[in-house]
Amino acid sequence: MNNKKLSLTVFLTILLTVCSVAAQNPVPANWKTYSGAAFSFRYPPNFVLKIKNRQVQLLHKVRFLHTDPCDASDRPGNLDFLEDFNVTFGIKQLTGNPKTGEVTGEDWETTSEGLIDTGNLQGEVMLNTVEGCGQYVYSFPAKKGKVLEIERLQISLFNPTAFQNGDDKKALKLKAVVKPAEEIRIFKIVVQSIKLK
Repeated sequence: MNNKKLSLTVFLTILLTVCSVAAQNPVPANWKTYSGAAFSFRYPPNFVLKIKNRQVQLLHKVRFLHTDPCDASDRPGNLDFLEDFNVTFGIKQLTGNPKTGEVTGEDWETTSEGLIDTGNLQGEVMLNTVEGCGQYVYSFPAKKGKVLEIERLQISLFNPTAFQNGDDKKALKLKAVVKPAEEIRIFKIVVQSIKLK
């Protein structure tokens, strides 16, 4: 009898947590749905979806001429667009080593950001970065020895440890730009909407 009460209590606690997470970030009715062979998710209608080499990229960018915040040279180049949301999804074979991302270089730092629980997926987060430029890599176990890997680029222009040159303040005034808090909120809703197949 006590085991049944304990099981029911644990179940209700988990159910309330999942419902609470979903209630905090409901998927807007006008969002589109991506559905592939291994997973599906919802995303904003004004975002661009690209599929290449078994990778799905979700992107939002606005025209904004600015200095490249990741160019530490004496004469940094300019960028014509600000990518204010850039996330790539892919199913990969599970290996014994944590993902360190596609970025390479002796100055890159890779750190564990801990565990993540979206309510429907549980996994880990790694950060690959140097001076405010880099990516978060989210790894969630999938079926048959595979992992769903999500790479979320840091929006370097809004990262105070990158070379901003005052462009961040100008960009934040643009109506079409996805601001940092909104980028995080949208990312959470997208990830919470993922369904593995």
